[in-house]
Amino acid sequence: MNAMLEHRYRLLLRAYPPAYQRERGEELISTLMELSHPGQQWPAPREARALLLAGIRVRAGVDQLHSTASAWLDGARAALVLMLAWQIILGIWRVTLASADLPTDESVSWQLMWGSIVTGALAGAAALALLSARHRLGIALVLLTPVPPMIPPINDTWDNVYAFQLASWWLPVIALSVPLLRRPAATGPWRWVLGIPLLVLASTLLPLFSQSLATLFGALIMLALCLTWGAVIDPRPAIGLGLLLLTLIPQLVVSASTLMLAAPIYLIVGSALLTAGALRARRLVPA
Repeated sequence: MNAMLEHRYRLLLRAYPPAYQRERGEELISTLMELSHPGQQWPAPREARALLLAGIRVRAGVDQLHSTASAWLDGARAALVLMLAWQIILGIWRVTLASADLPTDESVSWQLMWGSIVTGALAGAAALALLSARHRLGIALVLLTPVPPMIPPINDTWDNVYAFQLASWWLPVIALSVPLLRRPAATGPWRWVLGIPLLVLASTLLPLFSQSLATLFGALIMLALCLTWGAVIDPRPAIGLGLLLLTLIPQLVVSASTLMLAAPIYLIVGSALLTAGALRARRLVPA
C-alpha cells in the first residue's frame, strides 16, 4: 500500500465534516486506494477537485436537500432575512445622508432618527424570529417593519405614496412567506446560507468609510463570489440574494428617485443569480 498517497487522500478528506469522516472516511479511503494506479504518489487533479467540492457541499448541508423545492424554500427563508438586513442598511444610509446635508450646528430630525431606530429594531426582531423557526411571528413582524415611519408620533401626515410603498414591501413578503407557512420545516442547516449574501449587503456600507474604487471592487468581488458559489457549491445563497434583488425593484420604482436607474441592473444581476442557483439545484437534487 502506498502510504504517501493514502496520507494525501486523508488530507483531502478533511474537507468533509468530522462526523462524516468517522462514519465513511475509511470506506472512501479504501475505495480510492483500490482505484489508484501502481506507483501513484498524488491524487489525480480531477479526483482531488471532486473530493474537495463534495466535502464543502456536505459541510454546507447540500447533501440533505431532497428536492429542488427544498433549495428554493431555503432560498426564500434567506431572502426574507436579507430583506430585513437591507432595511437596516437603508436606515443607516438615510441617517448618514441626512446628516451630511445639514449644517454642522444642526442634527438629524428626531422623526428620521427614531423612524430608522424603530424600523431597525423591528427588522432585527423579525430576523431573530425567522432564524429561530418562529415563522408566523417572524412574518408578522416583517409585514410591520416599514410601518412605524409612516404613523404618529413619528409622522403626523399621511402621504398617498405610503400606500404604494407598503404594497411594494408587503406583496413580495407575502409571495415569499406563503410557501414557508405551508412547509415550515427546513431541510438541514440553512442559516449559514446567509453568510455570503450578508457580506454582499454589508459591502454597500463601505462607501461610508472610503470613497475609493476599492469599495466598488469589494462589492463586485463579493457579488461574484456569491454567483460562483451558487453555480458550483450551493444554490441557496444565489437564490436568496437573487430573490432579494428582484423584490427590491418595485421599491426602487415607487421611490421615484434616481435609484430607479438601478432597477435594470437589479433585474439583470438578480436573474443571473437565480439562474445560477436554479441550474445548480437541478444538478444536485431531483426535481
